[in-house]
Amino acid sequence: MQPYAIAARAFTLTQLCWPHLLMLAEHRELDIHPATKLLNKTNSWLRGELKSEANLQRFFDDFADWREQLEQHDSLADDIADLTLSSLFCAAEACLGGASEEDWQLLQQWLQQLQQTSPLEGEPLHAYWNELMSEQDELLGEEPQKPLAKAYFHWLAQQPATPFGAALHEADD
Repeated sequence: MQPYAIAARAFTLTQLCWPHLLMLAEHRELDIHPATKLLNKTNSWLRGELKSEANLQRFFDDFADWREQLEQHDSLADDIADLTLSSLFCAAEACLGGASEEDWQLLQQWLQQLQQTSPLEGEPLHAYWNELMSEQDELLGEEPQKPLAKAYFHWLAQQPATPFGAALHEADD
């Protein structure tokens, strides 16, 4: 799998799981500023707006240092937040040329494990994720290049739920 295919898949997972991280951060009063900065820089890089690899690398390094200091608790919320941060790490690392297909496969396996955790209903969530990946592949093709297609970012913003079933948009009345 080509680096920008890995980056796009990992970025999709990050973006769709981000609300879970935000809820945990609010609940625990965590400062997630380094993660937010890397998310924004990775987004800019994938859009072709950020041109400086050194700039992306600096935010990646700051994020990695910050992440090492995080305290992990034994809960599903923490596991989903950790998956979100791991997928962000993978997306940025792929943009920098360092992530491998094996890294992405490990993230997908972890996602599937978490989706099978009670009280989640694993099979519908797994099917939803597979459908998302198929749609994304149709949008970007097998070998996406930077910048990723604008249609991808529009598609990503329109997704109705996280890979864990939480709604991403408020229902219209």
